[in-house]
Amino acid sequence: ATGYDVDAFVHRSQVLDFSHGSAVRFQAYLDCNQKVKARNLQSTGLDDVVGGAITVTRKAVESLGEGYLAVGMGAEVQVLYVGDEGDGEEHGWLYVLDCL
Repeated sequence: ATGYDVDAFVHRSQVLDFSHGSAVRFQAYLDCNQKVKARNLQSTGLDDVVGGAITVTRKAVESLGEGYLAVGMGAEVQVLYVGDEGDGEEHGWLYVLDCL
């Protein structure tokens, strides 16, 4: 969860409808013991990603060359720009900043 350097707890009953590796969006909150928990899990995909969002990579991506970012699986990145669907060179690309 943004602002916390810990994983959010998700109850098993909330993940039964998802398969391993599924991308999800959730609402994070602090319980009465100040532990980060997740609720309202929703399936998400590339179409749901917007500029400014913080997201986690689902697989490692190697750099295609100078100027391209290489990230490992599970890396936290901030989406700067989502490629234009109407532009064949940009469609399907995310322009991101590594949140190391």
